[in-house]
Amino acid sequence: PARMDELLKGLVSRVRMPSPMDATDEVVLQTFRLIERLHDQFGNDIGLFSVFFLNIVRMGVGECLYMPQNTPHAYLSGDIVECMACSDNVVRGGLTPKFKDLDVLCEMLEYRGDVPPCIEPEQVEAGVLLYAHKELEEFQVTHVH
Repeated sequence: PARMDELLKGLVSRVRMPSPMDATDEVVLQTFRLIERLHDQFGNDIGLFSVFFLNIVRMGVGECLYMPQNTPHAYLSGDIVECMACSDNVVRGGLTPKFKDLDVLCEMLEYRGDVPPCIEPEQVEAGVLLYAHKELEEFQVTHVH
């Protein structure tokens, strides 16, 4: 915990004082702003480092992502519908005041990089969209407007 706290303080200090070279890279600046926001929200939480190895996805109204099991993800803000298969195996690793089971998390994760797969809705009829993934029978959301 002491070493983690030291590293987190260094990270937060670094993002709060960007170098002139950082100022020319919009992705770096957005990343720094996100770390500051998460630090303000969660304090010195180990999850701040996840910003560097998770995809940062900004979703619009009606967009849908599929996260395969054992894939780390974090929902940061806005309104969403999250559908999960019947299970009680939520394992937290950071950005939460709840218990973090890092040993179990590290054992179960799928360690591969990829772009998060999007699910395009199918218009079933006027005002009715169906979000379904062809490989997953248990996943289906119907949006009725």
